[in-house]
Amino acid sequence: MNNIKYLIGDVTFPQKQSDKKIVIPHVVNNAGDMGAGVALALLRRWGVVYDEYMRYFERRRSEISPDGILGEIAGPPLENGLINVDSNISVVNMVAQDNFSNNSNRALRYDALVLCMKEVEYICKVGNGEIHAPKFGSDIAGGNWEFIEELIYDIWLTAGLNVYIYNYKR
Repeated sequence: MNNIKYLIGDVTFPQKQSDKKIVIPHVVNNAGDMGAGVALALLRRWGVVYDEYMRYFERRRSEISPDGILGEIAGPPLENGLINVDSNISVVNMVAQDNFSNNSNRALRYDALVLCMKEVEYICKVGNGEIHAPKFGSDIAGGNWEFIEELIYDIWLTAGLNVYIYNYKR
């Protein structure tokens, strides 16, 4: 079985590790806002990530409640949710954060995160991708990184995917 490989760096400037397509999954909320954390960094680097999130959000909000979109991939429907920002890099907005966090609550929803991670697994297997990600769900969303690591092992590594997690250092 593969192991998670930790890299020092900025996930918005991924470090190519092989000839596979780079897939950058990260957690977004179901409130229509990308104003902080990695989501903001991705927005600043590739504005299309925010544009596709907002198109998705507006389309789905008219069809279903914000709670109903938890566990979905927020992106173009004809691209399986992948937002292509470069010929070899795609971003995946995983809707796994219920509204916003504060010091007294955890907004990450593990059940939604698992659904999203399974979609990312499918996307990577079909598209010959490898995962380059921040420590998603564990900062602003309030999730427990050790538990999220276990999900990575159970879902992505057992499926044979390469996983690179970035520790951001200024």
